[in-house]
Amino acid sequence: MGQKMSKKKNTFYLSCYLKKSNALKTGEAPIYLRITVNKKIAAVSLQIKYNIKINRLNIG
Repeated sequence: MGQKMSKKKNTFYLSCYLKKSNALKTGEAPIYLRITVNKKIAAVSLQIKYNIKINRLNIG
């Protein structure tokens, strides 16, 4: 009964990124989803490609 209960904090993160190392000659790069749970990482392809030669972001 005198035992301390340790509280373990679980973490969960999601992030998307372009895998430019797998880009095609057309400039299309696959989009990947990175899942991190308690510092263990897995990456999954979303089966979507983005053309990195065309910048569609209007910042400013």
